[in-house]
Amino acid sequence: MLKLTAILLLVVVYSSQANLAEGILEKYLKVIGSEQLKSKENWLFTADAWNAMTNSTDELIMKFKGENAFYVKQSLGGNDNIFTYDGTTAWGLAPMMQMNDVTEVPTNMLPMLKGQFDQTFRLVKGLFLDYKTRNLNIEFLGKEEVDGKTYNKLKISDPQDKNNTQSIFAYFDKSTNLISKMEISAGQMSSSILFKEFKKFGDTMHPSVIEVYQNNQLMTKLTVTKIDTNPKFDANTFAKPKKS
Repeated sequence: MLKLTAILLLVVVYSSQANLAEGILEKYLKVIGSEQLKSKENWLFTADAWNAMTNSTDELIMKFKGENAFYVKQSLGGNDNIFTYDGTTAWGLAPMMQMNDVTEVPTNMLPMLKGQFDQTFRLVKGLFLDYKTRNLNIEFLGKEEVDGKTYNKLKISDPQDKNNTQSIFAYFDKSTNLISKMEISAGQMSSSILFKEFKKFGDTMHPSVIEVYQNNQLMTKLTVTKIDTNPKFDANTFAKPKKS
């Protein structure tokens, strides 16, 4: 009987912790305006992007039409790198990848390219919007005090990562409910992403400064200059780019 009671207590504690973790995540999603975010299909955002490889700040422009099309232009070292996808064919004009002429992106490269752009876009748009449909496991690990502020720490696990190749931890400011930091470790590599200076863009909330660190070294800093939700795109926005 005592053993059964102990098991029941563990179940209750686990359930309570799971509900607390989900509550922290839901508060964050409510503050950033997740329902409004999910209803918007077209997106445009621009940022000043500092890159450690070039030690320079260049313009980044990203346009998305749902998950079916994108336009990305990133200046790097004085050269414009442009990628477009109209839902059928992807094109690239990217000196940084030795694509000095407009070239069709190979089919096997497209998922990687889309994944990279989508990952950057999620950092600005909002994280964990689809945590329920992806069945992400969320665990509350307690509170941490840093520089006089209290943060709720969550562990995020993806059931698709069956071999536990990476660990993800997210920190939420207890006073604002906004995400402050995300830590990701995979093998000997560790990275952290800091989200700063949240601002209202229209009817949704987004970080205006994002810093990406690898092994504690700053690699990228994005300073968001514009976010436009549901902009109108013409037929040529996602077409094959033209070399100037």
